[in-house]
Amino acid sequence: EEGNYLKLSGFETITTAILTQKEGNSTILHANDIKDLDSCELCRGGKSTKIIFLAQSTADKTWIIKDKIVIGPEFLTENCKQAAFSESRDVKVFTLEDEKTHPVTVAEAPEMPVLDKWQWFKASPEIDFAYDTSSWNYAEENKLDSISNRVYDDYIWYKGIFHGHIDEISINAKHCYAVYINAKQVIYHDCVVYCDGEEVPENITFRIDSHYLNQDGPNEITVLVQNLGFDRGFQNELQIPRGIIFFKTLPEKEIEWQIHGGLTPVNENWTETSAENLDHASDNSYIKLFHSTFEYKKQDDVFNPLLLDLTDLPYERADVFLNGKMIGRHWKVKSPQTLFYLPEGFLENRNIICLVVWDIRPRNVLEKGYETTEKYVKIKIRNIKSFKLVPVSEIV
Repeated sequence: EEGNYLKLSGFETITTAILTQKEGNSTILHANDIKDLDSCELCRGGKSTKIIFLAQSTADKTWIIKDKIVIGPEFLTENCKQAAFSESRDVKVFTLEDEKTHPVTVAEAPEMPVLDKWQWFKASPEIDFAYDTSSWNYAEENKLDSISNRVYDDYIWYKGIFHGHIDEISINAKHCYAVYINAKQVIYHDCVVYCDGEEVPENITFRIDSHYLNQDGPNEITVLVQNLGFDRGFQNELQIPRGIIFFKTLPEKEIEWQIHGGLTPVNENWTETSAENLDHASDNSYIKLFHSTFEYKKQDDVFNPLLLDLTDLPYERADVFLNGKMIGRHWKVKSPQTLFYLPEGFLENRNIICLVVWDIRPRNVLEKGYETTEKYVKIKIRNIKSFKLVPVSEIV
């Protein structure tokens, strides 16, 4: 920094091209006289030491490889096998004896993969009236939480039947949930209240409009709860239950609940299946699976980290899958992550990208229609930058 200086003394000779100032037996180098990569050589008793001055930006690209200092690569791959460059530059290699320059030329950035036309499928048959729950378990009596019922999925389904009318429902569930009566959503709520770092129970009560009910026949109630995770190592899981924690109707109804974990697109491996093998699984559109593919060709001498850009996604929330593996969760109203890294180890020659969208506010999109899906699923694959990979042995 300007005003700082380096004071050297006790050396027989000091050799440098930097402007110096003598002060008795000492030599002073002022910071404002030192440029990036300037050097000075200090000798005493037949031994020499070389000092190379680096700007911060240069220091970020400086590497010690065995007995050499290499300046230029932005990073080195595992075991220092390859050096990465995002732009053409001269690489400087220093040893105690000499220095050399190795030019590296970076060609144009590789083309980005292009997503095929998006297709979408209704994917929440669990909400449909009279859905077959014969494979589901019955919930423990007076214990609806997922842990008591040994369900540890991030999505938890509850389904039951009641007769006659109800005026109100009181519920507490963790963390995000929607209630459906006769396949129609009646409420959605996020229960993520904390006080002094501790979760706070949050019972809510809401009225039920009579138009949701079958006055003369059975009424089917479905609750979908999204569990946002446990404490590290599943600590205190008994003190912080997930799923439905409390449920009551007015007038009070006895409901024999069945419980099941996971969403149809995940349970049935839709996220790794060709779209030609998929079809709408439900009458409702509350949960949808969006499906697209892209080609990818790996180049050994190029590192091109790909991102899925969801910046313009219109939906409230989505789980993101690459070739059947979940790589992230987009949640628009909670400090959203909009860029999702596509791990190179998951990529294949032909890849499937899927979004499982829980459309908690269906009117936002249903009114627009799905005949022009690509207009509303504004997603693209891009990168921040790409890198040419050069064997370190060619440089040093």
